[in-house]
Amino acid sequence: MTIIHEFVCADCKSDVFSFGGPETQTRCASCETIREMKDHAPMTAAAEAVLREMLGCVIPPDEP
Repeated sequence: MTIIHEFVCADCKSDVFSFGGPETQTRCASCETIREMKDHAPMTAAAEAVLREMLGCVIPPDEP
């Protein structure tokens, strides 16, 4: 039985529907991948911005 749960990504604020992932998950797959990549090797802010644009998980600007 697949457990489906919904959450808002802690990084990019996207609505996420998870089909079978851990119920404690707090990030979308794209944001999690970027975090893992940054843990493995340094990444410039510009490279991260380009990657986020390609993956569709741009971090929204802070609202005043």
